[in-house]
Amino acid sequence: MPTVTGHWLLEATGFALLHSLWKGAALALFYMLLSGQVLKSPEVRYRLAAGLSLTAVVFFLVDFFSYNTTTHFFDLQFVQQWTNRLDRSALFSLAAIPYFLLLLIPVGRFLFNWKWVVNIRRQGLSKAPLPARLFVQQTGFRLHLGRPVQVMLSSLVPSPLTVGFLKPVILLPLSCITALTPQQLEAVLLHELAHIKRSDYLFNILLQITDALLYFNPFTAYLVRQAAQERELACDALVVRTGYEPHQYAAALLCLQQSRQPRAFALAAAKKGQLLQ
Repeated sequence: MPTVTGHWLLEATGFALLHSLWKGAALALFYMLLSGQVLKSPEVRYRLAAGLSLTAVVFFLVDFFSYNTTTHFFDLQFVQQWTNRLDRSALFSLAAIPYFLLLLIPVGRFLFNWKWVVNIRRQGLSKAPLPARLFVQQTGFRLHLGRPVQVMLSSLVPSPLTVGFLKPVILLPLSCITALTPQQLEAVLLHELAHIKRSDYLFNILLQITDALLYFNPFTAYLVRQAAQERELACDALVVRTGYEPHQYAAALLCLQQSRQPRAFALAAAKKGQLLQ
């Protein structure tokens, strides 16, 4: 890799940005071709969408660190005509400057969401009812989670959600206790335990970093959205397979959906677009 200078940084970033667009399009097309008819399981579709999202980041970083000023994609003949009209260094730098300026927005959102998660783990908490705590303890043991899970009531969250990886905490809004039947509450808690079982919190952070780093790429954004949707459907499928009645479970999610959704790092049970499914 050449000596890192401000000029090289702009060129390498612009080169990686332009490459990431067509590579992201290829990855998104690959996902659409497979997920349409071939892949029926939401778990498999989730793994594919998440894997392709992270692959897009790897491609971006490889292009960035492997960039050199003499040989690259834009030397290919089919783009030679229009690149010859511009200085290639200027072209790459022109793409990189607005990228760095606008990067402040997704990075700021990322940090704001992180601070929100830290706050809800420390403030507005109270003990959850004993039946909910016993259910989480017993079900976590049956699911072989390998780490203790806390369940708490929170005055700050709009719907049940999970935060934390090594020390996961399920947070329930105060209204959840009165709005749901015991069976519905158990189904929602099982959904959150499924997130913990699958280590979704950790992978969700990686996807949020991907979304922030490649914020300009609509194809990567599509893959991140698909991964989030299939992740929730996979957890819902586990709840239904366990024996909870689908219509009652959907009614519980509909009740929770009446309030606004949490921020990006939290893993919530209620998602508007999936209730019909």
